[in-house]
Amino acid sequence: MDLLRRLPDDVTLYDIAQKLEFVAAVRQGLADLEAGRSVSIQQIERDLASWSVTVGHKRKRNVKAQQAKCSKQDQTPQRRAQRKQVTR
Repeated sequence: MDLLRRLPDDVTLYDIAQKLEFVAAVRQGLADLEAGRSVSIQQIERDLASWSVTVGHKRKRNVKAQQAKCSKQDQTPQRRAQRKQVTR
């Protein structure tokens, strides 16, 4: 009931349902923790890659984009001049 009192006057039933679902999920999660039903961060990290194909692809794409950006920056006249100075 305290949750309902804190909601604004123009709240929709959908908003109320979302809030209640969130509170119920948090309570269930806390109960699971107290009962010893939990998963380690390491296990989640291992499982995460298998949950979605896009997770690994996005990470690889971001790494490739960063590498390409660094490679482009390495081709600027300033970087070439710096490399020449270092190699002399």
